[in-house]
Amino acid sequence: MSSSSAGKWTIWDLKQHNVPANAMCSIHVQNISRKNSCYVGVRETGSSTIPSMFSPGQVDMVMVRADENSKIEIYDAKKEEIKYILSGHFGATM
Repeated sequence: MSSSSAGKWTIWDLKQHNVPANAMCSIHVQNISRKNSCYVGVRETGSSTIPSMFSPGQVDMVMVRADENSKIEIYDAKKEEIKYILSGHFGATM
């Protein structure tokens, strides 16, 4: 998934991927640009985590807990150059 709007945090509803409430999620983040660095981020809904700079071609994996509605927040400054991939989830709690 790419964020719906560049340069701000947006909600990613993970229910469409059958992620239960409060599950830990593994998210792969990839800067697909071969030229441009850009800011990206993955965080729990409402967190104050700030975006990080990704170099061209950089790939990383982030663990983040979905909220009670199975949502997280994603950020990117260049939405056409960033991919977010849900690679797994586990450990939903009440």
